[in-house]
Amino acid sequence: MKGEDYTKRPFLKIDGAKVRRLRESKGLTQLYVSSVVGVTTDTISRWENRRYPTIKQENAKRLAEALEVDIKEILEGEGDGTGAAFAQGCGEDITSGPGQEASSRSMVSVVVAVLAVFILGLFAWTFLGPERSGGENPFSATRILPGHIAPGAAFPVILEIKNNGKRKSPVIIREIIPRSCKFMGYTPVAIGKTLSGNRIQWIYTVPSRGLNIIYVLRLSKDTMMGKYIRFKGTLTPKSPGNVSMRIKGMKKTKVAPFHWADTNRNNIIDDQEILDAFDELGAADELKGDFQLLEALWAAGRYKWDNKTKKFIPQEGGE
Repeated sequence: MKGEDYTKRPFLKIDGAKVRRLRESKGLTQLYVSSVVGVTTDTISRWENRRYPTIKQENAKRLAEALEVDIKEILEGEGDGTGAAFAQGCGEDITSGPGQEASSRSMVSVVVAVLAVFILGLFAWTFLGPERSGGENPFSATRILPGHIAPGAAFPVILEIKNNGKRKSPVIIREIIPRSCKFMGYTPVAIGKTLSGNRIQWIYTVPSRGLNIIYVLRLSKDTMMGKYIRFKGTLTPKSPGNVSMRIKGMKKTKVAPFHWADTNRNNIIDDQEILDAFDELGAADELKGDFQLLEALWAAGRYKWDNKTKKFIPQEGGE
């Protein structure tokens, strides 16, 4: 792949091991990545395990976007972080041939610098404590949205809260939901909740294993097709300064004539798509009515969108 103009190739060869390492290093789930790319979690798993080593260029671009890296970083033979890149990171100029002595001096400088940083960090942790030394906050939050929603339809939003501190601790979650959406409910039950206009906030005690919050919205029937609706929110942990952090992950989703569970937008709810939906969201009472519709669409084999009634219509014998 090195040296080739990958932008002209309809299919690209990705390195599944790199994809998995990047996803895990950023704390992203296969569900989140699949939502951004518009495929199932099973497909992401197949890519990472090299069962599908070659994928469409457009999927590769969306995959790189989900992982927040340049597309070259996930292509086989690209972005290895070895060779010239490693040498430049250590202060060498491999094109000018500095010689073994210069290389050794450079490496010694790097080792000394690393040891100095380690010793200073250890001192700060021991004598100042993690809070006073600016220790990293143990919490993080990631938003997962469907890749698309239809006018008038209910849809889920997932907030994945991770707790790397491994201690129960309260946090405040605030979300600014689109004005074109109506809040329908949420799960699990929070310690405290307020809803004011288009802002909702919760107080949760996050267990050591983390927490998934699911809330359900309904999009207005008058929302135009092709429009993007946008989200933003913050997580505020218990800390001396109560410093809020931005909720990461997906910030927008597109209005389109497809059911939110139809991740590849082919007007078919297949077995994997309905299993993914039930696995992640089947416990949400606010989606029970939508799951009844989802089962009907899955059983029919195919569905269509009726723009007049703003409803999904099962097409019997569609397969």
